[in-house]
Amino acid sequence: KVDICNPVEGMMVKAIVRNINKMGLFCEINDIEPSPLSIILAKQHHLKSETFENVKVNNVIQVEIIGIKFNYNDTQISCIGRLAEDGNSLEETYEDDEEVSEEEMDLGTDDEEEAEQSITNSTGGGVKNDIISMVGGTLNQNTENEMENIELNMVGFHNCLNALAAIAISLEFNIPKEIIKKGLKEFKGIERRFSVELIDPVIYIDDYAHHPSEIISVYKTLSDLFPKKKKFAIFQPHLYSRTRDFMDDFANSLSNFDKVALLDIYPAREKSIPGISSEKLLEKIKVFDKSLTDEKGIINIINQNDNEVIVTMGAGDIGNLVNKIKKEIAVEI
Repeated sequence: KVDICNPVEGMMVKAIVRNINKMGLFCEINDIEPSPLSIILAKQHHLKSETFENVKVNNVIQVEIIGIKFNYNDTQISCIGRLAEDGNSLEETYEDDEEVSEEEMDLGTDDEEEAEQSITNSTGGGVKNDIISMVGGTLNQNTENEMENIELNMVGFHNCLNALAAIAISLEFNIPKEIIKKGLKEFKGIERRFSVELIDPVIYIDDYAHHPSEIISVYKTLSDLFPKKKKFAIFQPHLYSRTRDFMDDFANSLSNFDKVALLDIYPAREKSIPGISSEKLLEKIKVFDKSLTDEKGIINIINQNDNEVIVTMGAGDIGNLVNKIKKEIAVEI
Protein backbone atom coordinates (compact mmCIF):
# COMPACT_ATOMS: atom_id res chain seq x y z
CA LYS A 1 0.00 0.00 0.00
CA VAL A 2 1.35 3.40 -0.97
CA ASP A 3 0.16 7.00 -0.87
CA ILE A 4 0.49 8.83 -4.18
CA CYS A 5 0.93 12.59 -4.34
CA ASN A 6 0.20 13.99 -7.79
CA PRO A 7 -0.78 17.68 -7.58
CA VAL A 8 -2.42 19.14 -10.67
CA GLU A 9 -3.22 22.70 -11.68
CA GLY A 10 -6.44 23.83 -10.03
CA MET A 11 -6.20 21.44 -7.06
CA MET A 12 -7.20 22.96 -3.71
CA VAL A 13 -5.04 22.04 -0.69
CA LYS A 14 -4.75 23.05 2.95
CA ALA A 15 -1.31 24.43 3.72
CA ILE A 16 0.45 25.84 6.75
CA VAL A 17 2.48 29.03 6.34
CA ARG A 18 6.06 28.34 7.40
CA ASN A 19 7.76 31.58 6.42
CA ILE A 20 6.84 35.05 5.13
CA ASN A 21 9.16 37.46 3.37
CA LYS A 22 8.96 40.34 0.90
CA MET A 23 8.63 37.89 -2.00
CA GLY A 24 5.58 36.12 -0.57
CA LEU A 25 4.60 33.06 1.49
CA PHE A 26 6.36 29.70 1.85
CA CYS A 27 3.97 26.90 2.78
CA GLU A 28 3.80 23.14 3.26
CA ILE A 29 0.95 20.66 3.46
CA ASN A 30 -0.71 21.06 6.84
CA ASP A 31 -1.52 17.51 7.92
CA ILE A 32 1.28 15.41 6.40
CA GLU A 33 4.78 14.97 7.82
CA PRO A 34 7.12 15.24 6.07
CA SER A 35 5.29 17.45 3.60
CA PRO A 36 5.42 16.14 0.02
CA LEU A 37 4.81 19.66 -1.32
CA SER A 38 6.58 22.97 -0.92
CA ILE A 39 4.30 25.78 -2.04
CA ILE A 40 5.24 29.37 -2.82
CA LEU A 41 2.57 32.06 -2.99
CA ALA A 42 4.15 35.05 -4.72
CA LYS A 43 3.18 38.51 -3.55
CA GLN A 44 2.93 39.69 -7.16
CA HIS A 45 0.00 37.30 -7.65
CA HIS A 46 -1.93 38.90 -4.77
CA LEU A 47 -1.43 42.63 -5.26
CA LYS A 48 -4.98 43.58 -4.30
CA SER A 49 -5.72 40.83 -1.79
CA GLU A 50 -6.41 42.02 1.76
CA THR A 51 -6.62 38.40 2.86
CA PHE A 52 -3.08 37.76 1.62
CA GLU A 53 -1.77 40.78 3.52
CA ASN A 54 -3.36 39.49 6.73
CA VAL A 55 -1.77 36.03 6.58
CA LYS A 56 0.60 35.25 9.47
CA VAL A 57 3.23 32.56 10.03
CA ASN A 58 1.54 29.30 11.14
CA ASN A 59 -1.84 30.21 9.62
CA VAL A 60 -3.53 27.32 7.84
CA ILE A 61 -4.75 28.52 4.45
CA GLN A 62 -6.62 27.20 1.42
CA VAL A 63 -4.36 27.25 -1.64
CA GLU A 64 -5.08 26.68 -5.32
CA ILE A 65 -2.16 25.02 -7.12
CA ILE A 66 -1.35 26.96 -10.31
CA GLY A 67 2.08 25.50 -11.20
CA ILE A 68 4.10 22.36 -10.50
CA LYS A 69 7.76 21.41 -10.89
CA PHE A 70 9.50 18.15 -9.94
CA ASN A 71 12.93 16.86 -10.89
CA TYR A 72 14.52 13.48 -10.30
CA ASN A 73 15.91 13.17 -6.73
CA ASP A 74 13.81 16.07 -5.43
CA THR A 75 12.53 15.38 -1.93
CA GLN A 76 9.50 17.63 -2.41
CA ILE A 77 7.30 18.65 -5.31
CA SER A 78 7.69 22.40 -5.81
CA CYS A 79 4.43 24.23 -6.43
CA ILE A 80 3.29 27.76 -7.12
CA GLY A 81 -0.02 28.53 -5.46
CA ARG A 82 -2.66 31.19 -5.16
CA LEU A 83 -4.63 32.00 -2.05
CA ALA A 84 -8.25 30.91 -2.32
CA GLU A 85 -10.39 34.05 -2.16
CA ASP A 86 -13.55 32.39 -0.92
CA GLY A 87 -13.85 33.78 2.57
CA ASN A 88 -12.47 30.60 4.13
CA SER A 89 -8.83 31.03 3.24
CA LEU A 90 -7.65 31.59 6.80
CA GLU A 91 -8.83 28.70 8.92
CA GLU A 92 -6.80 28.56 12.10
CA THR A 93 -3.43 29.40 13.61
CA TYR A 94 -0.89 26.94 14.94
CA GLU A 95 1.24 28.03 17.87
CA ASP A 96 3.66 25.10 17.86
CA ASP A 97 6.45 26.69 15.87
CA GLU A 98 8.33 29.79 16.90
CA GLU A 99 7.32 32.63 14.61
CA VAL A 100 10.07 33.84 12.33
CA SER A 101 10.51 37.58 12.35
CA GLU A 102 10.19 39.59 9.18
CA GLU A 103 13.78 40.80 9.58
CA GLU A 104 15.08 37.23 9.72
CA MET A 105 13.14 36.23 6.63
CA ASP A 106 13.70 39.36 4.52
CA LEU A 107 15.30 38.10 1.33
CA GLY A 108 14.40 41.15 -0.76
CA THR A 109 14.92 44.89 -0.64
CA ASP A 110 12.84 47.29 1.41
CA ASP A 111 10.77 48.42 -1.54
CA GLU A 112 10.73 48.55 -5.31
CA GLU A 113 12.51 51.90 -5.37
CA GLU A 114 15.54 50.50 -3.52
CA ALA A 115 15.52 47.45 -5.76
CA GLU A 116 15.54 49.66 -8.83
CA GLN A 117 18.57 51.50 -7.44
CA SER A 118 20.47 48.20 -7.36
CA ILE A 119 19.88 47.54 -11.05
CA THR A 120 21.88 49.15 -13.83
CA ASN A 121 22.19 48.39 -17.52
CA SER A 122 25.30 46.60 -18.68
CA THR A 123 27.27 48.09 -21.55
CA GLY A 124 26.04 45.37 -23.89
CA GLY A 125 22.68 44.69 -22.32
CA GLY A 126 19.14 45.82 -22.73
CA VAL A 127 18.14 47.01 -26.17
CA LYS A 128 20.47 48.43 -28.78
CA ASN A 129 18.96 49.86 -31.95
CA ASP A 130 15.61 48.44 -30.84
CA ILE A 131 16.93 44.88 -31.09
CA ILE A 132 16.80 42.63 -28.06
CA SER A 133 20.20 41.71 -26.71
CA MET A 134 20.26 38.36 -24.98
CA VAL A 135 22.08 39.99 -22.08
CA GLY A 136 19.31 41.69 -20.17
CA GLY A 137 21.33 43.72 -17.71
CA THR A 138 23.79 43.84 -14.86
CA LEU A 139 22.77 43.62 -11.23
CA ASN A 140 24.85 45.66 -8.81
CA GLN A 141 24.03 44.57 -5.28
CA ASN A 142 26.25 46.23 -2.69
CA THR A 143 25.74 44.14 0.44
CA GLU A 144 28.01 42.80 3.13
CA ASN A 145 28.66 39.86 0.80
CA GLU A 146 30.16 42.30 -1.74
CA MET A 147 28.64 40.73 -4.85
CA GLU A 148 28.79 43.04 -7.85
CA ASN A 149 28.34 43.01 -11.62
CA ILE A 150 26.11 39.99 -11.88
CA GLU A 151 25.16 39.43 -15.52
CA LEU A 152 21.66 38.25 -16.43
CA ASN A 153 20.61 36.77 -19.74
CA MET A 154 16.98 37.77 -19.20
CA VAL A 155 15.23 41.10 -19.57
CA GLY A 156 12.68 42.60 -17.22
CA PHE A 157 12.64 44.11 -13.75
CA HIS A 158 10.73 41.07 -12.47
CA ASN A 159 13.63 38.83 -13.52
CA CYS A 160 16.00 41.07 -11.58
CA LEU A 161 13.84 40.54 -8.51
CA ASN A 162 13.85 36.79 -9.15
CA ALA A 163 17.63 36.91 -9.40
CA LEU A 164 17.86 38.75 -6.07
CA ALA A 165 15.81 36.00 -4.43
CA ALA A 166 17.96 33.28 -6.02
CA ILE A 167 21.14 35.03 -4.84
CA ALA A 168 19.84 35.34 -1.28
CA ILE A 169 18.84 31.67 -1.11
CA SER A 170 22.14 30.55 -2.65
CA LEU A 171 24.15 32.56 -0.15
CA GLU A 172 22.08 31.07 2.66
CA PHE A 173 23.22 27.62 1.49
CA ASN A 174 26.85 28.82 1.29
CA ILE A 175 27.09 28.42 -2.49
CA PRO A 176 30.29 30.17 -3.66
CA LYS A 177 29.70 33.58 -5.16
CA GLU A 178 31.51 32.79 -8.39
CA ILE A 179 29.25 29.78 -8.97
CA ILE A 180 26.18 31.95 -8.35
CA LYS A 181 27.40 34.52 -10.87
CA LYS A 182 28.28 31.85 -13.43
CA GLY A 183 24.90 30.17 -13.04
CA LEU A 184 22.95 33.40 -13.52
CA LYS A 185 25.07 34.39 -16.51
CA GLU A 186 24.53 31.04 -18.24
CA PHE A 187 20.84 30.61 -17.38
CA LYS A 188 18.82 31.26 -20.53
CA GLY A 189 15.41 31.29 -18.92
CA ILE A 190 12.59 28.82 -19.48
CA GLU A 191 10.28 28.26 -22.41
CA ARG A 192 7.35 30.66 -22.73
CA ARG A 193 8.64 33.12 -20.15
CA PHE A 194 9.26 36.23 -22.23
CA SER A 195 10.61 34.03 -24.99
CA VAL A 196 12.11 36.13 -27.76
CA GLU A 197 10.82 34.36 -30.88
CA LEU A 198 11.66 36.96 -33.55
CA ILE A 199 13.33 40.35 -33.75
CA ASP A 200 12.93 40.84 -37.51
CA PRO A 201 10.88 41.84 -39.48
CA VAL A 202 8.84 42.54 -36.34
CA ILE A 203 9.51 41.79 -32.69
CA TYR A 204 7.60 38.76 -31.48
CA ILE A 205 7.50 37.69 -27.82
CA ASP A 206 5.67 34.69 -26.36
CA ASP A 207 4.83 34.41 -22.66
CA TYR A 208 2.91 32.06 -20.37
CA ALA A 209 1.25 35.02 -18.61
CA HIS A 210 -2.29 34.10 -17.58
CA HIS A 211 -2.83 36.33 -14.53
CA PRO A 212 -3.32 40.13 -14.55
CA SER A 213 -0.13 40.79 -12.59
CA GLU A 214 1.87 38.69 -15.04
CA ILE A 215 0.40 40.58 -17.99
CA ILE A 216 1.42 43.85 -16.32
CA SER A 217 4.97 42.54 -15.87
CA VAL A 218 5.13 41.64 -19.56
CA TYR A 219 3.83 45.08 -20.55
CA LYS A 220 6.27 46.92 -18.29
CA THR A 221 9.18 44.96 -19.76
CA LEU A 222 8.03 45.70 -23.30
CA SER A 223 7.65 49.38 -22.44
CA ASP A 224 11.18 49.52 -21.02
CA LEU A 225 12.60 47.86 -24.12
CA PHE A 226 10.44 49.50 -26.78
CA PRO A 227 8.98 52.73 -25.37
CA LYS A 228 8.07 54.18 -28.78
CA LYS A 229 6.79 51.07 -30.52
CA LYS A 230 3.14 50.01 -30.75
CA LYS A 231 2.44 46.89 -28.74
CA PHE A 232 -0.07 44.27 -29.88
CA ALA A 233 -1.27 41.68 -27.35
CA ILE A 234 -2.92 38.42 -28.36
CA PHE A 235 -4.33 36.84 -25.21
CA GLN A 236 -6.06 33.54 -24.52
CA PRO A 237 -7.86 33.59 -21.14
CA HIS A 238 -7.30 30.43 -19.12
CA LEU A 239 -10.21 28.99 -17.11
CA TYR A 240 -13.72 30.40 -16.85
CA SER A 241 -13.39 30.77 -13.08
CA ARG A 242 -10.19 32.79 -13.30
CA THR A 243 -11.68 35.01 -16.00
CA ARG A 244 -14.73 35.58 -13.81
CA ASP A 245 -12.74 36.28 -10.63
CA PHE A 246 -10.27 38.68 -12.29
CA MET A 247 -12.42 40.10 -15.08
CA ASP A 248 -11.77 43.77 -14.23
CA ASP A 249 -8.09 43.19 -13.49
CA PHE A 250 -7.62 41.43 -16.83
CA ALA A 251 -9.36 44.31 -18.59
CA ASN A 252 -7.20 46.91 -16.85
CA SER A 253 -3.93 45.11 -17.54
CA LEU A 254 -4.73 44.51 -21.22
CA SER A 255 -5.89 48.11 -21.65
CA ASN A 256 -2.24 49.19 -21.48
CA PHE A 257 -1.58 47.78 -24.95
CA ASP A 258 -2.14 49.65 -28.21
CA LYS A 259 -3.97 46.73 -29.80
CA VAL A 260 -5.62 43.63 -28.30
CA ALA A 261 -7.03 40.42 -29.74
CA LEU A 262 -8.69 37.76 -27.58
CA LEU A 263 -9.06 34.07 -28.26
CA ASP A 264 -11.89 32.10 -26.68
CA ILE A 265 -11.40 31.07 -23.08
CA TYR A 266 -9.35 27.88 -22.72
CA PRO A 267 -11.50 25.77 -20.40
CA ALA A 268 -8.95 23.12 -19.36
CA ARG A 269 -10.81 21.04 -16.76
CA GLU A 270 -13.78 23.40 -16.38
CA LYS A 271 -17.24 23.62 -17.85
CA SER A 272 -18.38 26.98 -19.19
CA ILE A 273 -19.87 29.51 -16.77
CA PRO A 274 -22.95 31.41 -18.00
CA GLY A 275 -22.17 35.03 -18.75
CA ILE A 276 -18.39 34.56 -18.68
CA SER A 277 -16.71 34.85 -22.07
CA SER A 278 -13.91 36.51 -23.99
CA GLU A 279 -16.56 38.74 -25.54
CA LYS A 280 -17.53 40.10 -22.13
CA LEU A 281 -13.88 40.67 -21.25
CA LEU A 282 -13.34 42.46 -24.55
CA GLU A 283 -16.16 44.88 -23.74
CA LYS A 284 -14.30 45.98 -20.61
CA ILE A 285 -10.95 46.53 -22.31
CA LYS A 286 -10.39 50.24 -22.96
CA VAL A 287 -8.57 49.96 -26.26
CA PHE A 288 -9.92 51.27 -29.56
CA ASP A 289 -8.29 48.59 -31.72
CA LYS A 290 -9.57 45.36 -30.18
CA SER A 291 -11.15 42.20 -31.54
CA LEU A 292 -12.15 38.59 -30.93
CA THR A 293 -10.28 36.09 -33.03
CA ASP A 294 -9.43 32.43 -33.59
CA GLU A 295 -6.42 30.60 -34.99
CA LYS A 296 -7.14 31.67 -38.59
CA GLY A 297 -7.96 35.19 -37.51
CA ILE A 298 -4.62 35.58 -35.74
CA ILE A 299 -2.80 35.01 -39.00
CA ASN A 300 -4.89 37.67 -40.74
CA ILE A 301 -4.27 40.17 -37.95
CA ILE A 302 -0.52 39.72 -37.75
CA ASN A 303 -0.25 40.28 -41.50
CA GLN A 304 -1.38 43.85 -41.04
CA ASN A 305 1.45 46.29 -41.64
CA ASP A 306 1.01 48.37 -38.47
CA ASN A 307 2.36 45.70 -36.10
CA GLU A 308 5.70 46.56 -34.46
CA VAL A 309 5.76 44.44 -31.30
CA ILE A 310 3.58 41.33 -31.02
CA VAL A 311 3.17 39.34 -27.81
CA THR A 312 1.13 36.16 -27.36
CA MET A 313 0.07 35.33 -23.80
CA GLY A 314 -1.85 32.57 -22.09
CA ALA A 315 -1.55 29.19 -20.37
CA GLY A 316 -3.76 27.23 -22.76
CA ASP A 317 -2.96 25.91 -26.22
CA ILE A 318 -1.93 29.29 -27.61
CA GLY A 319 1.66 28.12 -27.15
CA ASN A 320 1.05 25.59 -29.92
CA LEU A 321 0.60 28.46 -32.39
CA VAL A 322 4.02 30.04 -31.83
CA ASN A 323 5.87 28.26 -34.64
CA LYS A 324 3.01 28.89 -37.07
CA ILE A 325 2.93 32.57 -36.17
CA LYS A 326 6.71 32.86 -36.54
CA LYS A 327 6.58 31.26 -39.95
CA GLU A 328 3.73 33.50 -41.06
CA ILE A 329 5.49 36.65 -39.88
CA ALA A 330 8.75 35.73 -41.59
CA VAL A 331 7.04 34.91 -44.89
CA GLU A 332 4.28 37.48 -45.17
CA ILE A 333 5.45 40.69 -43.54
